[in-house]
Amino acid sequence: MRNKKKMQIILYKYSRVMIFVLMFLFFTFFTDTFFSFSNMNNIRNIFAQQVPFLMLLSIGMTLAIILKGIDLSIGTVLALSSCVAAMVLQATGNSLLCILTGLAVGSFFGLVNGLLISKVGLSPYIATYSIQWISKGIAYVLLAGTQIYNFPGNFRQLFTGWFYTLLLIAFIVSLIMWFLMSKTTFGRNVYVVGNNSSAARLSGVKVDMIYIVTFTIIGFLASLTGLMYIANLGAAEPIIGDSFALQAIAATLIGGTSFGGGKGSVFSAIIGSMIMITLTNGLLHMGVGTYWQQFAIGVVIVFSIILERGSARLLKD
Repeated sequence: MRNKKKMQIILYKYSRVMIFVLMFLFFTFFTDTFFSFSNMNNIRNIFAQQVPFLMLLSIGMTLAIILKGIDLSIGTVLALSSCVAAMVLQATGNSLLCILTGLAVGSFFGLVNGLLISKVGLSPYIATYSIQWISKGIAYVLLAGTQIYNFPGNFRQLFTGWFYTLLLIAFIVSLIMWFLMSKTTFGRNVYVVGNNSSAARLSGVKVDMIYIVTFTIIGFLASLTGLMYIANLGAAEPIIGDSFALQAIAATLIGGTSFGGGKGSVFSAIIGSMIMITLTNGLLHMGVGTYWQQFAIGVVIVFSIILERGSARLLKD
């Protein structure tokens, strides 16, 4: 009986990995273009050109959800920071100044989110929903409905000079975030606050500072993703982040992070991103329309939540 329960726990623990593998095999066998050893271009594009963006955003969203919150502004902060960075690059031709400005803008709006939640007392939903509209409005005003393209200098080369640069950046950031969340006092305190903020405050954890730093990190990750995105796209515009928040939430839930707070990991964000990108890409190669792709994503999210509930119930028994 004990061995059976142990096996069940292992199956639940690695269920997302198994879902990804099964999905990968399904699309490989039932399409001619998704993957083959003679033509690996599609898989290379998935992991090198699509997964890195959603991976970083999902890590940020995972941090917010661990704190029993959410960040609805992650996509519009991405858009604004990338637009401001592009404007600086266009005006100065200085790639380093462009990157630093973009990261500073994203971090600033993340800081504002953290202050609104911790000091003003707004819920994460209301705070980030407000910042979503503010950052979106600023981006539209700054660019006035136009695009910025033909970036001067070597800005694009920094991110796209090697085919796997974007993936390498995402991998390095993921390693740093894994270390931060699993090996430091700050990371442990994020989980403690997410489980019970009142108890954390009573035990001496600086809850306000946890919120402020965490949401600043989320803003930083959003702006970094924005810089990567416009470098890859070759243009900056205010609308690029409109759907990113919902995609990040979907990938985070698919990866197994619970809205109950206090639970989640960098690995969950990564595997959730891989499942979601693989699913949408595979359905595209099967000729499935956009609306049915959205339906399939919804089904996978529900299935992931059921798995999460089953896992929690099993661990309690």
